[in-house]
Amino acid sequence: MRKTLLLLGGLLTGMGSSAIADTVLVTSVQGSVGIDAIGAGKTALEPFVRLQEGDRLSLPAGAQVNLVYVGKARLEAWQGAGTVVIGESESKAATGKPQVQVRSIPPEAARQMNRTPGTAPDGRVGMMRMRSIPSHDAVARLEEEYRKMRAQSAGDDILPDVLLLAGLFDLRQYDRVEAELKRIAREYPTNASAQALQDLYAKALAGVRTPPESAPPGK
Repeated sequence: MRKTLLLLGGLLTGMGSSAIADTVLVTSVQGSVGIDAIGAGKTALEPFVRLQEGDRLSLPAGAQVNLVYVGKARLEAWQGAGTVVIGESESKAATGKPQVQVRSIPPEAARQMNRTPGTAPDGRVGMMRMRSIPSHDAVARLEEEYRKMRAQSAGDDILPDVLLLAGLFDLRQYDRVEAELKRIAREYPTNASAQALQDLYAKALAGVRTPPESAPPGK
């Protein structure tokens, strides 16, 4: 299964502004949405993968998918039967009559969401490593941004939680991440995208808390 993802090891320093601008992050999937990916064929679309220009999404009736164009700070919410094609700066309906709602989000919030871990084909979880910033001030700013986004979002919208978890994990607030995961499990017990978010961060937490294996003596 093809997933265009950013993996372990300080990748942000190797990414130019054009790479960030090209990033399209799937933040929510409801229903059986399919993806016909460039060079990889058709498969089921999962939350929190990165898409590339030319990918085609197939939405059946009743399905919905939310996309964030990171460089444009653009949130698209598509629903209804049809095909949607990922573009350089926005998506377009290709077949059927899927409807889209578009809203702008703060650029820093979009960049923060893009730090959400992704799953590699071999099951490993990859994270972007960011420069360190003062924890207290950064957490306070993150929480304020979260409150603003939550106030502007529907009660069942997990986008503010995507922002919050990405920021807390980036700031190494691992106990807080764990607490927020428990809250999300309580608040969204039947939301498949929320479950995918919990699974990603459970793996990510296990990765940062598991000490590396020591090499055998003499090697």
